[in-house]
Amino acid sequence: MNFSHWLAKLYALLAPKTEVCLACNRPIHRQQGADFRRYDPFFQNTDSTLHGASLTRSSLFTRPTEHPFINLCEACLCQMAWIRIIRCPICGRAIGCPDCTRRGSERTYFQYNRSAVQYSPPMREWLAQYKFRENERYLSILGYMALFAYHQVLLQQLMYKQSPRIDLITYVPVSETRLQERGFNQAEQLARIVAQYAHVPVQSLLQRNRHTIKQSMKSRGNRIEDMKDVFSAVNNANHQLQSLFKIRNPNNPDSQTLRILLVDDVYTTGSTINACAHQLKKSIDPVHKLEIYSLTWARS
Repeated sequence: MNFSHWLAKLYALLAPKTEVCLACNRPIHRQQGADFRRYDPFFQNTDSTLHGASLTRSSLFTRPTEHPFINLCEACLCQMAWIRIIRCPICGRAIGCPDCTRRGSERTYFQYNRSAVQYSPPMREWLAQYKFRENERYLSILGYMALFAYHQVLLQQLMYKQSPRIDLITYVPVSETRLQERGFNQAEQLARIVAQYAHVPVQSLLQRNRHTIKQSMKSRGNRIEDMKDVFSAVNNANHQLQSLFKIRNPNNPDSQTLRILLVDDVYTTGSTINACAHQLKKSIDPVHKLEIYSLTWARS
């Protein structure tokens, strides 16, 4: 071997390794010890006090040992379409919402929805990489981003002069056909990450009775019609909820309001969330009261 070959091997051994961005595949040029919190609204403004109650990140979440954003370059971090200002108090949209204003006499069975980001083209691509192209490295990023929406759910409770809490997390189920296609339920995986960070139990309470085509391919009216009888509560849903009522208040379980967080990946018109929330409320004895809150990673 000649000298130049040995020199090249020595350089490869000693030169610092260049990390490549998960989203754009470009080299990540970042100084050692870079602070990811400037791209993370969860760290920028999460300590809140309203009506005498406090909401601090240290009491709500476990901090990750390694920040999930470490595999993204600054250009891609800047493309995160965070929903920082909420225009619609029901669906959590960042702009005017015709879906909620024209809901009319249609009953809403959930309290409100909060989403982490707008469903912009870059965010759409990130979710597609995870859901359809089996790029599991995105899961920790998407799950951590969903924590911002979880914080928004609790913050809204504070604004309504309520004690901020979630008692149980559940998720929108997928059909057996979809589960066989993908091998996982993206809503369940997001729910379990949020539950792990927030120290809240997660349980399966819903099942999908039939397979439907993708909701994004339908009109709003067709989505609402297609959601009829798609979901139902699992057989032991009432037992699971009754047990949680007793844990919350063993002396008088009927006096408690149980707060359930329902998780999905994308909120479009709210027909899926509303149908699931309806079935959850039907599954429990009328003497008990459920409040269903919705968390979605993106709002379209």
